[in-house]
Amino acid sequence: MPSKDLSLLKSDVIKIRILRVSADGLGHTANEFATKFRINSITVRRNCMFLQKIGLIESSKAEPKQKVVYYRITAAGKQALVQLKKVFNARKCAEVVG
Repeated sequence: MPSKDLSLLKSDVIKIRILRVSADGLGHTANEFATKFRINSITVRRNCMFLQKIGLIESSKAEPKQKVVYYRITAAGKQALVQLKKVFNARKCAEVVG
């Protein structure tokens, strides 16, 4: 039976916030996320790499030689965000997923 206490790690919250911001459909850089969340950009990149590995976000460059990477939510990421909202709203934790 699942626990009623839903404890999240800080990295879990960062991943959810990345998905929330990415849901606007625009590409965002790690530095944009870092500035918005007031955290280190390396931390953001690590979390983005994880989300990318599991298929919830994708990365792209505007030009092949460009160093700046833009992250966008995938269809699977949008579905995951919907499911997260259902779980957190049911548990009165809406501030996490918005």
